Amino acid sequence: MEAKFQETPQVLALPKRRWLHDSAVTRALERVHTWLLKEQQSRSTVSVVVQAFGLPSAKSPGVKSLAERIEKRLHADLRFLFDGSASRWWAVPPGPTHNNVAYHVLWENLRPQPLSLNEIVDAVRDRFELMTFQLNLDHDPRFQQLSDGRWVLSQWVWVNDWAFEYLRAVGMPLQAETLVNKVCQERGLDRRLALFAPEGDPRFVPALHGRWACRRLLIHEEIERMLGLLVARGEQGLSLENLVQQVVGESLEVTDAAERLAADERFLNLDECWFAREAAFYELTNDDVDRLYETLTSEMLQRLPLALADLVNQALEWDWRLTDVEARLQDDERFLEVHPGFWAPWGFKPPPMERKPVISPAVRREEEVPEEVSPATAEPEILTRRPSRQRQRESIAQPPRQVTITLGHLDIRHGNLRVSPRLRALLPDGVMTVQFTDEEGRAFIGYLDDTGSLLDLEGWLAERRLTYGDKLLIQVSPEPGVLLIRPKGERDDRVHQEAIQRQDVEKLIEAARQMNKRYHDLMIEVMEFIGTPLHREDIYQLVDYHRTASRAHIFALLSLSDCPYEELRYFVSHGKGCWSFDCQRKEAFDMKMRELEASLQEMERENARLQERLRRQREHLKTVERERKAAAANGVRLSDEVEALQEMIAGLHEKSSQLEDANRGLQDAQSGQTHQIEVLGQQNEALRAELAEVRREAEMGRGQVADLQAERETWQAQIVALKEQNEQLLGTGQEQSKHVQTLISANEAMHAELSRMQELVKQAQAAQAQLEQRVTTLQTENEALRAELQSLREQANTAQMLAGAITDAQAKVKDLQAEIGRLEEEATATLKKQTLHQQQMETWRQVHADQAEEIAHLKTRLGVVQRALRSPVGKVFTWFVRLWHGEDLSGLEQEGERQ
Repeated sequence: MEAKFQETPQVLALPKRRWLHDSAVTRALERVHTWLLKEQQSRSTVSVVVQAFGLPSAKSPGVKSLAERIEKRLHADLRFLFDGSASRWWAVPPGPTHNNVAYHVLWENLRPQPLSLNEIVDAVRDRFELMTFQLNLDHDPRFQQLSDGRWVLSQWVWVNDWAFEYLRAVGMPLQAETLVNKVCQERGLDRRLALFAPEGDPRFVPALHGRWACRRLLIHEEIERMLGLLVARGEQGLSLENLVQQVVGESLEVTDAAERLAADERFLNLDECWFAREAAFYELTNDDVDRLYETLTSEMLQRLPLALADLVNQALEWDWRLTDVEARLQDDERFLEVHPGFWAPWGFKPPPMERKPVISPAVRREEEVPEEVSPATAEPEILTRRPSRQRQRESIAQPPRQVTITLGHLDIRHGNLRVSPRLRALLPDGVMTVQFTDEEGRAFIGYLDDTGSLLDLEGWLAERRLTYGDKLLIQVSPEPGVLLIRPKGERDDRVHQEAIQRQDVEKLIEAARQMNKRYHDLMIEVMEFIGTPLHREDIYQLVDYHRTASRAHIFALLSLSDCPYEELRYFVSHGKGCWSFDCQRKEAFDMKMRELEASLQEMERENARLQERLRRQREHLKTVERERKAAAANGVRLSDEVEALQEMIAGLHEKSSQLEDANRGLQDAQSGQTHQIEVLGQQNEALRAELAEVRREAEMGRGQVADLQAERETWQAQIVALKEQNEQLLGTGQEQSKHVQTLISANEAMHAELSRMQELVKQAQAAQAQLEQRVTTLQTENEALRAELQSLREQANTAQMLAGAITDAQAKVKDLQAEIGRLEEEATATLKKQTLHQQQMETWRQVHADQAEEIAHLKTRLGVVQRALRSPVGKVFTWFVRLWHGEDLSGLEQEGERQ
């Protein structure tokens, strides 16, 4: 039993050969947890074991081995905390059990440190290898959430105030760990409960080598001295570093001057320069506002809207940030803020957002147009690998910081810029106006229309004297929503020359706009005027003056898909999207079109004649269709008759197949019965021999039982006589004691022999009972053989019934043969294969005759079998067969006696 307990993991061994079940260990841990919470101290594993199981001392035998097993349970129980440095155990304060994992994560840090909820979740997954768990720290009193969303334990003690006082006392930076240790020593505080978080405390500043220093907190008098110094400087202002150095005499980093001055409304910060509001801030008067309105409505002002900085500088010669101009303009109904920081008079309307061409088509010289190469002789083109989607996602994740744009002819003409995908990445999302600032400080806005163009840049382009082919550089500025734009100082000469050549083409386009020409005619004029191949995109930009046609429509006009003759297509493709106009082909095309029109008229007349002939043919077809329907109806009737005959023949085939299957079944049944009769005969002979042997054994058993009973009575009489002699001998005295002992021994031997004889009698009785049970079994088997014989008789009757059914079937077959003969005479005109059917019927008759002979033979053999089974030998044979198959023949003996 002890070895079995040692092998069972649910049983723990205690000193003095005591054993403890796992459920008792669970209850003991409950008591230990309550005890540790009450003590508020840590305990070693041995102390926990002694307290849990009530052991006399830690030196009791078996405590060390028991402590090892209990320590594993303590590690698995989240209600206990293990201090690895001291090898001691703490109790987790009571609270929701699903939050114990978070308590472990916060408590097991080397030093108290606030953690966010995501950091706690990641630590729980790494520490406990949990994929799904639930945390709800909001209503758990063991946890406390800081203002920045991080979590700490409620039992931790903030030492930031004490650390600040200590740093001010020592006057030198210290490492965080050293500082906390010093504070804990002075205050008598447990190091594991001390929480020091200088990162979010403005009183601490980081120093060199990971140390922390105490920030100098400015007092009220120092703030007032700074204000007085800035008031004395007026509009000049002063940098914060110089201001702190002059007033405090220390570095800016170790003070809270930036936070204090930013929170004080008496100070202003402009471009890292600080001012006193009362000395530098200027509140506008009504006259000043009127001057601003006059400046906006002045005829000398060429561009609207105007940046607020330029407006105040031009009208008042003052920095707008030192005034309340923005508030005054918002309250005045005469001013309209078109874009943040850009103002115009009320009623100002931005330029119309019409769809203007923004791409300058390039006119390529003839020597630059690639020659058209047939596909058969063209060399294989080297394909460029398509960039992967991952690379595209990376490019989207990292948008460009600057874009270079080359000004084309239409850009200068309309004052627009096409927004390419790279430029789109620089623009703010969901805006209709974009603010630009150039290197000279000019600020202006552009309007973004629905076609992907930046409008109303004509004024700035004119001010900077930019023309065709000049390049612009657009960059992202540090100020959100503002782009930096400046000329790059480079020019594309090819674009410049092409724009100059485009002047005459524009005249054609203007004339087409006035006359409202078709796109096809304008394409011919433009391409004939230029005389060199043009790219199809250039053609589209030139001729689509209405801006309503799609590229697919213009490209379809170039391909002349309706012209069936390749040599007559007057728009000639030169490969890579370049096309030119051929005048000779156009003349040949017009001549061919006139010929085709004459041919078309002749074909229309011929079509009329053909239509008349078609009408007469349709009438003739209707007559033929009526005759075909009548013939089809007659054919359907004949087909139905043929199908009826075929169905009748198929039925005869099916009946014949059924008769053949029944005949084969009778033959198989007869052969099986013959074999079964032979087996039953062999089993009956063996059963008779076994029955005779059983009877002989039963007779011998009865004789042995009678002999044993007689011998038992004899021995009982001798025992009675010996008892009487024993009583007589007991009275004779001491001299016959030895003889008495002898008689007693003999008596005991006789008793032993009598017991042996009684055991033999019991064995004989048991053997007799077995023999009687065997006889009962043989009788049962005999009854089963009789039932099997009856079943064979019923099968013989079934065979007779089948023979009668076969006779009836033969009579029906004869009737069907007569019916088939009559049907064959009627269907002679429609069925040409009647002779084959007659041969098949003759074959079926022969098969039926053979089947009749076979059935008669089976009847004869069945009668012989029935007579054999009715004889005594057949009955015995049937019993043996049934006994061989394991049937109960216990009633066989009684049945034989009755017979």
